[in-house]
Amino acid sequence: MQVLPKIMLAGLAVSMLASCGPNHQNNQNAGLDTPVEILMGASLSSREEVIDGQVYFISANILRVRSSDEVGNNIVGNLAANDKVRVVNAGENFRDKFVQIEVVSTRATIETAARYFVSFEFLSKTQVSNDRFKGTYFMVQNVASEKLRVYERICADNSCPHKMVLETTVVVGEDTPGEATNLGSYQISAWRKFYQDHAKKYPSWYDPTFPELPPPGRGFTSWLMKKYMPVVNGKPAGEMRGAFGWYTALVEPNHNAQWTHGTVGWGADKQRFIDKTKRVLPNIFTSPRSHGCTRTDNETIAYLRQILPVGTPLVKIYAIEDLSDPRLTGYTPIPKQWDYIMTTRGVRVDGQKADRAEVLASGISRNEIIEEGSYTINQWPQAVKFVGGEDVGNFRRKLGKGGNVYGVTAREMSGVFYVDTGLLLNYNHPPGIGVGGFTGEVTPAFMDATKIGQ
Repeated sequence: MQVLPKIMLAGLAVSMLASCGPNHQNNQNAGLDTPVEILMGASLSSREEVIDGQVYFISANILRVRSSDEVGNNIVGNLAANDKVRVVNAGENFRDKFVQIEVVSTRATIETAARYFVSFEFLSKTQVSNDRFKGTYFMVQNVASEKLRVYERICADNSCPHKMVLETTVVVGEDTPGEATNLGSYQISAWRKFYQDHAKKYPSWYDPTFPELPPPGRGFTSWLMKKYMPVVNGKPAGEMRGAFGWYTALVEPNHNAQWTHGTVGWGADKQRFIDKTKRVLPNIFTSPRSHGCTRTDNETIAYLRQILPVGTPLVKIYAIEDLSDPRLTGYTPIPKQWDYIMTTRGVRVDGQKADRAEVLASGISRNEIIEEGSYTINQWPQAVKFVGGEDVGNFRRKLGKGGNVYGVTAREMSGVFYVDTGLLLNYNHPPGIGVGGFTGEVTPAFMDATKIGQ
């Protein structure tokens, strides 16, 4: 057998492993570009509504806790949606909208301080969840089968099943402690174009101040070459160019810095660099997955950015798949096409989207165009057969075979995911896999097969 070149092994080993996960987020701002407080739902609107001694739920994805009733260098931690606090003093003499609280329950670490303060605007009498979502689409990632699907809510009142409008293959986190993809019910909290990690180990796919990109069609190792890295203090800096691809979806709450994003390569590469992760040689010599992020190709992530606004539910499950209607009535195997133009507008911000018609209408100039193409949207739902961990075999699951990438035993699985309707029946997360997202919500109620049509 031919031995892989050393540089290829090194490149495959670094892969995307360090691009995601808690070790690579910014502790001050929870992995986002700037500290944010995102209003999630119905909260208190006036100080008069606040009751001393009352327990409230946090209604923000991220809520900064302060050691005094003022905005300054006094942040002692961040609370997340559905964390519980008790109001100690709603005092009218506190500045702005601050109230004094004590933390009842949270997964976060809060520094010790004499007193804690938050804004009452982000306190709610009830839990927040994806059940409040009234939009058109939601995303489901089945970590077991490494499939990402988007569903349209045909009936906003949940009187009928949902319809799948996109299915694609993805890459999830490595099956080792601290690197597996967490399950749970999340929301897209922000989009970033040409994202890069805070440590700048993975420079933006595009930046006008960076060197030119590897030409289209080049192999994976090209994206590791120093000549494509930005120069810092006279030297190339970075381990991999464009690891997050064209767009990145940041999620909340309790995200563990596990984003959904694109990858190296061009749109014309289609799923080439996703498929390589599931081939034999990379899995013999290395671990080509991530620290928990979900990775897809650049055309797919561009289309997801086009149709999924901030606030879209993003649900991660580990489920056995099946079809509610094996005949797939109402579906056609003929895919749709989406024409796109990737532009230079917007680097590391919520930059310009890629829909061709929209881009042309914006008055784009030729020198702002990076790539043009047509994305094939697979809208034909196909269930992946599940093989129990006692039968699937370690190597087979590493290659993405058997619909069971983490090798969970059949007895630990519960329920079924109907991929044609986006509904779950008697589902619970299997034990041993980390969970984030909304506390107390396994999956949104609008995915519960027993509640549709009631």
